[in-house]
Amino acid sequence: MVFFRMPQYLKQPTREERTPIKAKKEGRSPLQLSSPTSLFESNGELYIVDNSQGKVYKTLRNGHVVVIAGGGMETKDGKPAHESKLEGPFGICISKGNEVFISEREGNRIRKIDRFGNIYTVAGTGEAGDNEDGNALECKLNEPCGIIINELDQIIFADKENGKIRMIQSDGNIKTLLSETYYITNLCQDESGIIYFATRSTISKLFPNGNVETCERKLQKQTPGKIYPFTDLQSHTPFDIKIRNGIVHYSERLFLRNFDPMNGNDNVLAKLDAVQKPLTKKIHKKNFVAICPSNDGTVYMSDDMRGTIWRQGPQPHVLKELMVKCEIPFNFKDYPHIGPRKRIVERCEKFSDVVISFSN
Repeated sequence: MVFFRMPQYLKQPTREERTPIKAKKEGRSPLQLSSPTSLFESNGELYIVDNSQGKVYKTLRNGHVVVIAGGGMETKDGKPAHESKLEGPFGICISKGNEVFISEREGNRIRKIDRFGNIYTVAGTGEAGDNEDGNALECKLNEPCGIIINELDQIIFADKENGKIRMIQSDGNIKTLLSETYYITNLCQDESGIIYFATRSTISKLFPNGNVETCERKLQKQTPGKIYPFTDLQSHTPFDIKIRNGIVHYSERLFLRNFDPMNGNDNVLAKLDAVQKPLTKKIHKKNFVAICPSNDGTVYMSDDMRGTIWRQGPQPHVLKELMVKCEIPFNFKDYPHIGPRKRIVERCEKFSDVVISFSN
């Protein structure tokens, strides 16, 4: 009988092995996720959607993490969000009124968490399908994915399997902005009202007048840290796309990239196999999934292989793993997920001191 010992490079680091000594002393460890599909940062706190677990997490300023939605058994409206069941949550956004909107890819609905922490359906019947525009609650959706909210508090989302970009207007009706454009996963909107959306191998722009402009890319060797014209790049299915301060950020398999719409230059911000090498090449390729650039220049990104969240700060090509304290039960009075904080908590650094350097 021949025994095969698994090489060290094939072993996935355990949660304990990935926790630095300093973090252990402070009771912090990596957040263990299954399939993080969306990130949203608001007021210095990060919202994380886990599709497989059916939960929405929020990291607080004091380093704790709470579940604000999902984990329950029923999908009825009017229940506390943390006691309700989410069916394949995918995207998330927050309005000026501090209401949280979540797209349910498997539930074929758009849900809203109000300022009291209760959850309601604002679009979709729960049945997959497609029909004409009209009352949002009577309109069938088919795997809604990326979701954003514009300056007028109108919800815009990708109705993926129907090949549409749709908007929930203030009167409660749905309006189709773009149709017959399939495999739209995520989208974002700039200050001028232009919607950027990701499809297979392309990133396109939808103008307010309804015109669409697509950037086609050709094969080009991609060197981290080097800037290329956006039109000279080949994209593998961009997954997430966000815009911050006029710069478009997007995830593309192993790469986190951004480009300036003004001059079309593209830049590699991070490469996943630089922090997981050689795991990525030896087992099966996973990728950066969700990304979230913040106003201070920090970029958060989810790692689909480890089920964790990385943070890139001001130092280029350096990633730190998100460290949080233990998951605690949600309590709206003690840990309000929206609105002004009812008490001041001491700001606690929630990131690891371990720096993972970027290598070419």
